[in-house]
Amino acid sequence: MLKSAAVAIATLLTATAAQAIVVDGAYDLAYGIPTTVVPYSHSPNGDFDTYGSASSPGYSIYLNASNGSVFGFLKADTSAGGAVVTPTFANVYFNIDPVGRPGADLVFELSAASQRISALYNAPTPIAAPGISVAVSADGTGIEFAIPNSYFTTAFAGVDYDPAQTFATLGSPVTFRLTQSFGYDVVGGESFGPNRLGAVTLAPADAIPEPATWALLVGGFGLIGVATRRRRATSVPA
Repeated sequence: MLKSAAVAIATLLTATAAQAIVVDGAYDLAYGIPTTVVPYSHSPNGDFDTYGSASSPGYSIYLNASNGSVFGFLKADTSAGGAVVTPTFANVYFNIDPVGRPGADLVFELSAASQRISALYNAPTPIAAPGISVAVSADGTGIEFAIPNSYFTTAFAGVDYDPAQTFATLGSPVTFRLTQSFGYDVVGGESFGPNRLGAVTLAPADAIPEPATWALLVGGFGLIGVATRRRRATSVPA
C-alpha cells in the first residue's frame, strides 16, 4: 500500500514537472517536434520586407498551448542553411478565428524588453501588452514566448479591432500565420497547408491542487518516511 502511494505521488509530481514550460529561451520537452521547419527562402515563404539576407538561417517553429497560455519557441536551424542572426525580437501574427475567416487578426511585437499588440485593421498602432513573457536563448539561437489566452479570447482595451472580429474560446484553435525573426519573414501561405505555420488548441490553466490534496501528498510522504524508519529498525540485529 505504501509502495503504491509512493508511486502515485511520484507519478503526479513527475507529470506536473514534465508538462511545465519555462520561458527561458531553452527547448522544453513539452514542445515535442516542430510544427514547421522553414529554410531561408524568398517569396512566398519569406523576405518580402527585404531586410533579410542570404546569410540568415532557416528556423524551426515549436508551438504549445497549455496552462492558460500559448507558448512558442523559434529555434535557428543551421542545417537549413545560413549563419545564425541573433533574434533580438520576434513579430508573430495569429488568426484567432480561423474557422470563420482567413488571414491574421493580431500581431504581437515581442522582445525581452518590450511586448506590444495590435490588430491588423485600420492602420494599427501597437500598444503595451502586459503579462506576456519573452526570453532569448543564452546562445543567441532561439527566442521563446508565452501569450496568455485572454489575448485570443477577449478584446484588449485600446486595440482597434475589425468590427466583424470574433474571438477564440477554450478548446478552439488559433493559427500562427506569419513570423518575423532572425532577420527575415516567414509567411504562412497556402503552401504550408490549412494550419499555416502551426495550429494550437487553447487550453485552460492547470488546476492547482486543493489544500486537501496537498495535505494528502504531504501525509503520504510522511507515512513513507515512518515506514522506512520502522523497516530499518526491525532489520537491525539484536
